[in-house]
Amino acid sequence: MPGVGDYIASEAVLRVCREPAPLLDINIVRVLRRVFGVEPSKGNPYEDSALLGIAKELTPRDSAEAEELAYGVMDLARKVCKARSPLCAECLSQLFRVSYRFIWVYVKVFTLLL
Repeated sequence: MPGVGDYIASEAVLRVCREPAPLLDINIVRVLRRVFGVEPSKGNPYEDSALLGIAKELTPRDSAEAEELAYGVMDLARKVCKARSPLCAECLSQLFRVSYRFIWVYVKVFTLLL
């Protein structure tokens, strides 16, 4: 779509078309960078092939699960994996270095506790 960025296009695919699509916002990029140790190449981190590849790999095939995961990771980033003063000791992902299923279950449990 002309004039629409990748995030909004992915959001539309996920929420309107009900098709699983990876979302990359600043919070999700921060979590992926810290958990997977990936530094985006210079330029736009939302177009970085390594980060996008990880996001695609983690995105569940079910659109409801994909949406739940994306918004759960955003909440995790906002409350635990903060840009400043992250609460790394409270983040279980540091223990496992990580699989999609673990992240999805962790996000589900984390959001239930809040």
